[in-house]
Parts: sequence; C-alpha cells; structure tokens
Amino acid sequence: MSSPSTTALSNEQHCEQCGEPLIPSELVPGCLHCMLTNGITARPPDVSSSVERQTYQHYEILRCEDGSSWELGRNATSVTYKARDMNLDMIVALKVLNSDLSRQPEARARFLRQAQAMAQIRHPNVANVIQFGVVGESRLTVIDLLGPAFMRSNSWKGKL
Repeated sequence: MSSPSTTALSNEQHCEQCGEPLIPSELVPGCLHCMLTNGITARPPDVSSSVERQTYQHYEILRCEDGSSWELGRNATSVTYKARDMNLDMIVALKVLNSDLSRQPEARARFLRQAQAMAQIRHPNVANVIQFGVVGESRLTVIDLLGPAFMRSNSWKGKL
C-alpha cells in the first residue's frame, strides 16, 4: 500500500520549459519558477527545434492551420508574430529584430528607442507595449495585440 506522500509525488507535473515541479494554484497559472525568473536573468533564446512549438522566453509563437508561424507583419528589420504569453495566457504581438541586425549595436539601440517611443504613446487606437526583452542576441518587443478601441469596435469579430 502506498502512502499519501508517495502517491502525491508520482502524480507531480513538471514545467515543459524549466522542468521544475508545478505547484497547483488558482492564483498562479503556469510555472511559478518561470514566472519569477523570466526577465530577471539573461538566458539564451529558448527557441524549440520542434515544429510543434517555438518560444522566446515565455512567449509561444502561434501557428497557422498549415503549421507555419503566424506572422502578423514583416519588414526589413523585424518580424511580428501572433504569440501567447504562457504565464498570463493572453494573446500578444511579438516583434523580433532580425538576427543579422541583432548583432549590430546601432540596430539594437534603434530597436530599443523604437520600443521606448511606442511605450510613451497612450491613445485608444494604439496598442500598448507590454515588454521589451533581450534573449541571447535576440531583441523583442511585446505588444498588446488587441487595443481597447479595437475590442470595443465590431469590425474585428471573427477575423483574428
């Protein structure tokens, strides 16, 4: 006969990102360890080699029906993806500086200035910057995908 503590240990779930035990809680969705360490320490890019999942820190890039990464936009300097914050379980826009430019100090500084300028804008028709991050050499800006005015309008329903 197994003791209650042995049974509890055998049913313990672990975080897919860090491998730490998950603590069941209604107040803390996801892994407490990842929530406390992401953004505090610099870590190498957590980009999965699996076709199923691609992540930067705790942001998972979503996939289209055909399996490709869900790109919202692309230009000469960056790609913006539709992503999910795995800690907060919310949809965001994840703007990633292109890898060639990420190695250039001037381009990294320009990308940061752009994020800082975007973060200063407060308008109902403009999405808010949530975070600026550094993952290894990668630079990323996390943006609120659905701004307040956009959500109040009826034009988006069924299109995202």
